[in-house]
Amino acid sequence: MVKKIMQWVLEERIGFGRLPLYVEGVPLGEHPEREFHVHDCSEIVFVLQGSGTHLVTDRDELSVRIHAGDVLIIHPGFVHAYDDTDDLEIVNIVYDWRTLGLPILDGYDLPFFRQVFPTEPVAPEVVVKPVMTLATAKLAELAPLIQRLEGTLEASGPGSLIESLSIFLDVVLRLAHVGPQRKLAPQRGQFLIGNAFRFIKGNYMRPITLEQMARAVHMSSRNFCRHFHMATGMTPTKYLTTYRLEQAKELLVDTMLSVDEVARRCGFCDGNYLSKLFRQKYRTTPRAYRLAENKLNDLALLLSRERDGDTT
Repeated sequence: MVKKIMQWVLEERIGFGRLPLYVEGVPLGEHPEREFHVHDCSEIVFVLQGSGTHLVTDRDELSVRIHAGDVLIIHPGFVHAYDDTDDLEIVNIVYDWRTLGLPILDGYDLPFFRQVFPTEPVAPEVVVKPVMTLATAKLAELAPLIQRLEGTLEASGPGSLIESLSIFLDVVLRLAHVGPQRKLAPQRGQFLIGNAFRFIKGNYMRPITLEQMARAVHMSSRNFCRHFHMATGMTPTKYLTTYRLEQAKELLVDTMLSVDEVARRCGFCDGNYLSKLFRQKYRTTPRAYRLAENKLNDLALLLSRERDGDTT
């Protein structure tokens, strides 16, 4: 019987505005039993040692025994837990594939990609079972990669974000090649999406319609949306808005332009609309963001002068 369901929220673990990717390990024998929870994200679960029982609740409680080497994939909305965890050790790669913005390209030619980045609803009877069982050697090969991913995510040096995505994709690709693969016709439409990126970069300051973006890559709007989402993990309209907001952030910090002028130069109708979208995405206003960034820049300049012995 499920007494209480915990809400597992990725943003509470990583903080606001961070890369939606996280590694969480549970040492041997320390996983709570029957602690039912539901995620707002997806996770790949690796059973490193021992065994236990994986539980998923739907109308009924589904259960499957899991053992070392098993790999589970749980997507948002599924209530699940573990039982018989005395000798169970797991590590989870937690991710929000809807906002991660990965370049899927021809990844869907690999059946495993559809399990990691699903395009259709998944049944509870599928979620409760391992998607594969890794041989001891393959598990030993992946464990250091997962540790490296965790360390890179915790780092804040230049390039740590792109390196984290690279390691994550490396893990997924290694898993994708574990089993036999179907031979599918190559999908090349995704490569045309590069023309859409160039079109957006050259025209974001002007009004752009979905039809104009589709024409830039010689596709129908429907086909373009499908390929764009496969390549980026988001819709063309969302990508365009995100790109414009990033350009607005640069202008806010690098210039003294008014918010209305920044909005106009970035393709927004006015400053009010920019402020609305800015608050939705960054939880602050353009003016507050500019002030905070300027203070950080002033502090960095002061610290740099102190290190150089310049106190003027």
